[in-house]
Formats: sequence, structure tokens, C-alpha cells
Amino acid sequence: MPGPIGPGHAASAPGGGVPRAGQIRGGQGEAAGAARSSSRARAGAGALPWLLPVRPLQVALWEVLAIGVLLVYTQPGVAQPVRIGVAAVAGALLLATSIRFAGRHFGAWAWTWLGYRLRRHDSRRDGPDPLHRVAGTVLVRQHVDRAGNRFGVAEVDGDWCAIVRLTPGAAEPSIEALVAILRTAFHGTDIPLAAVQLLTWTVPRGPHVYRVRWLAVRYRPQDAPIAALARGGGQLGALRSTASAALSLMVALAEAGYPSTVLEAAELTTELRVALGVQAAQQPQDGDGDGWKSWSWGGVTQACYAPRSARDLTRTLGLAVPGAAFTATSATLRRTPGGRERTDVTIRVGARPGEEVPAPQGVSAVPLHGAHGAAVRRTLPLALT
Repeated sequence: MPGPIGPGHAASAPGGGVPRAGQIRGGQGEAAGAARSSSRARAGAGALPWLLPVRPLQVALWEVLAIGVLLVYTQPGVAQPVRIGVAAVAGALLLATSIRFAGRHFGAWAWTWLGYRLRRHDSRRDGPDPLHRVAGTVLVRQHVDRAGNRFGVAEVDGDWCAIVRLTPGAAEPSIEALVAILRTAFHGTDIPLAAVQLLTWTVPRGPHVYRVRWLAVRYRPQDAPIAALARGGGQLGALRSTASAALSLMVALAEAGYPSTVLEAAELTTELRVALGVQAAQQPQDGDGDGWKSWSWGGVTQACYAPRSARDLTRTLGLAVPGAAFTATSATLRRTPGGRERTDVTIRVGARPGEEVPAPQGVSAVPLHGAHGAAVRRTLPLALT
């Protein structure tokens, strides 16, 4: 039976659940690679970080400002003080929407601050459950196909998500190969997906680095209703479509030499909490939740970052921040409202109890101040945006 995720649903399925640290393969070579990367210049830092990237909305605003200044200086009869005033306002707006500091220009920071203040008054997700605070109501259902295979499917805001966990093996999987497999699944026409995600959860253990990799698919019935209708329609059709997409992804991974498992309902519930980095038993403290500089719960503080460039996914998705309790790196492929494909890359770092959140090393990234709660949500293995 479906049910919302809560403290009573956190039991692991027999033989499933989250692999323990000792069961996840790691090696000194990974730690050495991380140390070498931290001593190099940060990757992904493009040219002119104080100006780039330039968005279409910025260009449109600059064109309007240029036209306005041109008009007041070419039209006869306009007083000189008016011309100076218009030019001064245009110059101020140009600077406010062009010069970037900490990854954003002044206009973007103002918009972020406004959104942050509005979210502080939103009580729809208030409650003692940290997962509900971040993702809202998550309904987990168990699906059993005709062959007897069991799949866990989560429903979030009308979307349906399934998680595939890579089985730890002797060979470290290639990030490029995993991304290519996800991209193929995303472009599939049988079950059009709203988004796919590759999430790497890394825990440092002395000289070793242990990793868990989840691949998530998200199906939205309103965007592709035919897939659900062909499988019975309604919630059952959406459930079958999502499970079928996850099974197809597992088969594609197996063909590439990467064994994996589609999580069952109990496993999915447990591993969502592991990915969040907070246990259900941890009670919130005063001031917990989405803060300007971090997201915290029960004494655990996390901070999120966005790399300046999404080109070097191999380095970003293999990142392990020294001194952190854990590092979660996520790449989500989705479509914008205009139909263009976009890859959202997010880094989430969890601090050890009583310590500050360490900053990522080896990758040029900017902190997502004012939007840490939304970034924590994006770094759950549900392919959310």
C-alpha cells in the first residue's frame, strides 16, 4: 500500500538497503586523485567569471537601455539634465545586471533574496520530518510485474520516480558511460521521461573513498500521457511506465558491464534518507531548515554549490571534499519550458557535527546562498528540479 515516507517507514528490506561503508569498494588511488586535483588550479573556471555567463534576458535589457540612451541623445529638445539622468540610470542598471560577484550579479542576488524571504513565510512543508521539509509529500508504492520483479516507485507532486543503484564491483564505472546511458534513456520515445539523474554519494574513510551511485528516472504523465494510457491508464499506468523505464535503464547498464538493482519500496525509502544525510530520529533545532548560507537539521549542516562550468562532469561527479561528513554530486538532465535540454549540476557538502562546512576543492564552484533548500532537493535521487 502506498504511504508517505515517515519515521515508521525507514526499515530496510531484507538483503537490500544501503550498502555499508565496508561493502562499497574504494581505493587509495581515488583519494590520491582527489589530493592531486586539490593542488591543481580549479577546473571549470571559465574566462571572465565576473561577467560570464551572459543570459538572454540580460542582453535584452542591455539593448533596451542602449535604445533609451540613444533616443534621449538624438531627439532634439531634450534637456541636458534629463539626458544625464537617463544615462546615469542606464549605467547603474548595466552594472547591476552585468558585474558578477560570488556567481551572481546584483540583480540576480536581489531576486534570490526576495525569493528567500518569501519562502521563509511558506509553511506548507513545515513538520518534524526533514525529508518532507525538503521534498514535500513523498508517496512510495511497491510494484510487482508479471515476472515477479519488485520495484519501488515514488510519487512527488504528480511525478513518478524510480531509483537504480549501481552494484559495487571491481571496476570503477566510467562517468562518461553512465551519462551516455542516461542520455539515451532520456531520449527514448517509448516512455518519454521528464528528467534523468546521476547522483554520487561519497564518504571519506581515512585514505579510502567510498561511493554509492544512484541513477534516477522521473516520469510526468501530463507531459507524455500515451505511455501511461498504453499501460492501463491512471496511476497504475504511470506506475508501470516508471517501473518499465527503470527496468530498461537497468538492462542498459548491464549490457555496458555495470550491474545494478532497481530499489524496492523499503530500500527506496531508506536510501532517500541516506542521500539526505539526516536520520528520521534527529529532531529539529531552533533555526533549522533553509538558511541563507546553509541548510541544517538536527545539528547537521549542509551547504550547496554550483560549478561555474558543467563541462567537466567526470571531475565534478567524482568529487570528495576532504574533511566533510559526505559529499553528494548530482547531474540532472531535463527539458526547459522552451523544450531545450539542460543539465543541472549541483554539489552538496555535509559538515561533521560541530564543524563548519568545508568548501569544495579541485572544482571552481560558487555557493548557492539563499537557495540551499532547493539545491538539497535537487540532490536527492529523484531527478527533481
